Amino acid sequence: DKTLILYTVSSAWASRLRFISRQLTGQLKGKGIQIENISVRVQLQHQPQKRPARRIRNLGRENATLIEQLADHIEDDKLSAALRRLSRHKNRQH
Repeated sequence: DKTLILYTVSSAWASRLRFISRQLTGQLKGKGIQIENISVRVQLQHQPQKRPARRIRNLGRENATLIEQLADHIEDDKLSAALRRLSRHKNRQH
């Protein structure tokens, strides 16, 4: 059928190849490879990649105290509030 079929692993690559397909066809014809058109397809992976489980991290009491003290001296209200929320994540076991 004189159609070159290209498989990619991502839709981003498929878009890029579709964008340059006319230029690529012309270059291939210039090399003596007779094709009429290019078809680009995304090949789905057999198994979706799993995200690694999130590890819950807690601050040590000393670091939480330091962050809370820092928040006391920050003039920006939003930043100060964010630091206070962060300081609440102290590890209760230490």
